[in-house]
Amino acid sequence: LSLKVFGQTIAFTIYLSLVGTLLAAGAAFLFLEYNIRRNQGVMLQYSDDNEDVVATDRLLRKIVFYCVTISIVSISQSVYNIINTKLLLIGLKNVGYSTEAIFNITNNTTQLVPKICIIVISLSTAMTSSIAPFVADSYAKGDFREVKNRLMQVINIVLVVTAPLAVGIIMLAEPVHVLFYGYVGRFNYGAQILRLAIILNMLSSITMVFNTALQSMQRGKTVCQMVIISIVLNVVMDLPLIYLFNAVSIPAYLGATMSSLIAETVLFRMQLVVLKDAVNFDVSE
Repeated sequence: LSLKVFGQTIAFTIYLSLVGTLLAAGAAFLFLEYNIRRNQGVMLQYSDDNEDVVATDRLLRKIVFYCVTISIVSISQSVYNIINTKLLLIGLKNVGYSTEAIFNITNNTTQLVPKICIIVISLSTAMTSSIAPFVADSYAKGDFREVKNRLMQVINIVLVVTAPLAVGIIMLAEPVHVLFYGYVGRFNYGAQILRLAIILNMLSSITMVFNTALQSMQRGKTVCQMVIISIVLNVVMDLPLIYLFNAVSIPAYLGATMSSLIAETVLFRMQLVVLKDAVNFDVSE
């Protein structure tokens, strides 16, 4: 209505839609708050001091805490994507790539290739929403064996399903890229970027689920710290790896993706350390 009927700009229409989303979320919150107060008699929780207390305020604090940690992780990743694109542009320009080539590489790195990688990470995205309740429930009950079983399921699914799929895409990277986007003339950057990006996304599919699992185990603060460390490490290594790859005759544009892969590996290692401490999880078992 804003755009087609009242003749407002696209920017104004987007702002209006976001306001509508905010109002809808507020209405949902008020509805939940009303029902919580209406059903206080059945919403009791056994507290640490052995008294029955209404858990409304405590529940609300937990929800806000979980939302804040998830938001911090999401915002940090978004900020990194912007910085990474800027560093990629600077690095490629400094090593002598043409404007047309830089545009093609950046478009593949930030837009085209990630869409193909969704094939690999879609399974982990589904697991993220399904594993969290089971991990939270088992951890609250002190059933660490069940938590470890759930986490091992993630590893097994990646090894059995995601890894063969990733290997197939790596072997057929060029025809897969052509299948999605057609021939790109004299530029052939997409296939090479896709091969390395698939490996990165395969590892990301594990770290994504582990982040959610750790938040379900009340390790949200730790998750934020680990993600920020990995992002800072990624940013610091971007330009040096671009220059290094160019110096040793490896396509320089792969340096940014390799930087992300190294940072993701460090994040995975940190997650394993925290999981080992929390539930004695050992990926080698």
